[in-house]
Amino acid sequence: MLENLLKGLIVVCSVFTVSPGVARSQEANLWGMDGLTKIMLDMPLPSAPQPAALEGACGETVSGQVVFRATRGLKSVCAETTDLKNADHMVSAACVRLQWVRYLEVKRNSAGVPAEELVARAPCALPDPFWDTATVDVAASTAQPLWIEIDVPRDAVAGDYTGTLTLRWDNGSVNLPLRLTVWDFELPATRHQQVTNWFTFPGAGYHVEHDSEAFWELAAKYAKIMVAHRQTCFKAELGWIKTTFDPQHGYQCDFRFLDRWAETFFAAGMERMELFQAGAISASVANPAARIGPANLAVEVKVPDVQLTAEEKLRGVLEQLDRHVREKNWANRLMIHVQDEPFLHCVPTYKQVAELVHRAAPSLKVVEAVEATGFGEAIDVLVPKLNHLNLWLPHFQEMQGQGKEVWFYTCCHPVGRYPNRFLDQPLVKTRVLHWMSYLYDLDGYLHWGLNYFAAGADPYSEEGVSKDLPLGDRAIMYPGRTGPVGSLRWSAMRDGLQDYELLRVLESRLASLKQSRGDRADWLDPRQRPLELCRRVASSFYDYTRRAEVLLATRREVASEIEALSRSPLLYVQTEPCEGTTVPAGPRLINVRGIAEPKATVKINGAPVSDVGADGIFAAACFLSRPEITVEAVMDGKTRTVTRTFRLED
Repeated sequence: MLENLLKGLIVVCSVFTVSPGVARSQEANLWGMDGLTKIMLDMPLPSAPQPAALEGACGETVSGQVVFRATRGLKSVCAETTDLKNADHMVSAACVRLQWVRYLEVKRNSAGVPAEELVARAPCALPDPFWDTATVDVAASTAQPLWIEIDVPRDAVAGDYTGTLTLRWDNGSVNLPLRLTVWDFELPATRHQQVTNWFTFPGAGYHVEHDSEAFWELAAKYAKIMVAHRQTCFKAELGWIKTTFDPQHGYQCDFRFLDRWAETFFAAGMERMELFQAGAISASVANPAARIGPANLAVEVKVPDVQLTAEEKLRGVLEQLDRHVREKNWANRLMIHVQDEPFLHCVPTYKQVAELVHRAAPSLKVVEAVEATGFGEAIDVLVPKLNHLNLWLPHFQEMQGQGKEVWFYTCCHPVGRYPNRFLDQPLVKTRVLHWMSYLYDLDGYLHWGLNYFAAGADPYSEEGVSKDLPLGDRAIMYPGRTGPVGSLRWSAMRDGLQDYELLRVLESRLASLKQSRGDRADWLDPRQRPLELCRRVASSFYDYTRRAEVLLATRREVASEIEALSRSPLLYVQTEPCEGTTVPAGPRLINVRGIAEPKATVKINGAPVSDVGADGIFAAACFLSRPEITVEAVMDGKTRTVTRTFRLED
């Protein structure tokens, strides 16, 4: 496909020449790059430049980038694209977003991360935020990336679409073909990962009056861009509920502000609201003396000489909230925090407050980022840190088996060789986090820092995004002139969540295949093949690829296998043990099972399979003499071949 792609490059521009993947004018070069490479300012023209080519499923947001480099400084460089066409079909230019990438100057690296796990050593300039301007100035002999995102329409026809990307400046321009490959299936509209990045509002860069129309317009912009990045949960404050009390009428709650906040985010496509918080802690959470008690909510008492305890106020407000939630039909949409990151010494008192919450507001789920185990029934949504999940995985798998949701989180930890989303780490680390979600069948992801810039600091500075923390830990969304703007790391997170969904699509298609064959296909495990592919990218919490090309090639293979399940001749192969297993001398016996077209001829390593059922199901024992098992199905002159590879050891 790549060979055909390179042959098809056509560039239209005055006074420039073309080589594969690069457009040259008299004073500038323009070439394509994948969406996982951080472009450093001194990046030269590569020896084997890539075309501007993106690919993905219907309903997916696909990303990539091009790099522009001029021999002299240029002012007000702008970018535009034509519609992308495929015969009589088209993906409109309106589906394409072109965003110039901005750089942050840093003087240090994130502590605790080995040098070989960093994208560059400080001091340096690191790419991350997007400019919210249509034009940028480009310095001489400096690489300037342009980020490309295409919202593939859900009704797009599969195939290759081509258009022209044009960069213009005062007296010149350069063009490069832009190619989009649309796969022949749809990314589900339903999202199967719960995602939250906590945020502050209105946040740095914005000054709007509380509860004004400008306030709500900005909130809607927050909600829109968060949903576009596949966030499903949004935060709110328990203290927003204005409450009064008198002995005759009890607790009276004003939910109007909370309701409008919730409705703004729900209307944008958010699924759940997180309330902060039901607990209060007596000391630093890591202090062994720390204990958790009920939050002392602000309640206006209408009569003198009545003193309410913190427990009474919390119970009263939660009971009213529970009633209100049921009236709004939000029973499955609200979660509440008790106390962030409770340690082991906090567990007994945490459980007491959580029990109060469950009794007073049974429609609310308790969600918590935890630093311990042993919470029992206190927490409905457990969110351990990535490295703790690694160390305590059996416990959390047991909790999941009991019906609990298990997410994971990253923050200023983990460091070392674990993946995270630090500014000075490669983008593959941000994206691979969500392959791990599939690997361990996790339910969601949490990070504390969407836009918690350091107070008083420029958001577009090292201090703003990193003060007292690893680089970039404070934020991945930046303040634009009229609303929030994204970043490379936020796009990489979204792309990883979409990769997760692709694996889910393959699993779903295999589950349907299994169901279509009834009891004779009881051996088919719909997760086995997606997991085999997933392990090419991530095989544990700390064993994962650092190579962008491996992740992207695996993603492409997932898509290819999804498409193959709906094409003739059908061939699905499952081995026991699974692909990638290390097989010592023994003899090496692999059980091979599969499903083909009922009348297909099937061969395994060239030997015919005699027992192919009327439903296309076959099975055979295979003794390995080489690392590969090759299965071939032929029907009506068409052949499909599947290979499974193993590691052989003496």
